[in-house]
Amino acid sequence: MLTENQVIAAVTQFLVGKGYAIERVSTTLQHGDDIIACHIASGIRLYVEAKGETSAQATSARHDQPFNRNQVLSHVSRAFYRAAAMQQQGAPGALRRVGIALPDNALHKQRVVAIQAALDRLQIAIFWVNAAQEVTVTPAEFV
Repeated sequence: MLTENQVIAAVTQFLVGKGYAIERVSTTLQHGDDIIACHIASGIRLYVEAKGETSAQATSARHDQPFNRNQVLSHVSRAFYRAAAMQQQGAPGALRRVGIALPDNALHKQRVVAIQAALDRLQIAIFWVNAAQEVTVTPAEFV
């Protein structure tokens, strides 16, 4: 089961492989954008909000327990709100892209399908991280 920190690490490694320089990473114990990266060739800055499928804190009752449907809804809702807010921040005309990183599982996919049209309109990509910590992106041409 992936914690938010594992999702962040997988996406960070994926982005480096796609030609991005990582400018900032925030773990669950830190405040701020989870991932800020800059594409070296194009100068496009990427902001990513990440969520896991279990608690990263060993003292939590949810540690190593999968989040239930309502918790997944809450996480996806908060990630969507944060990504939409990140999309409109920054200087006008700045080269900026925004994404959400989520575990690649049925509950998260179900919640994303329900908001896919809004994600498309706002040009927010989804970084799917599977159990092997491999990353795929929707839409694929995003990175």
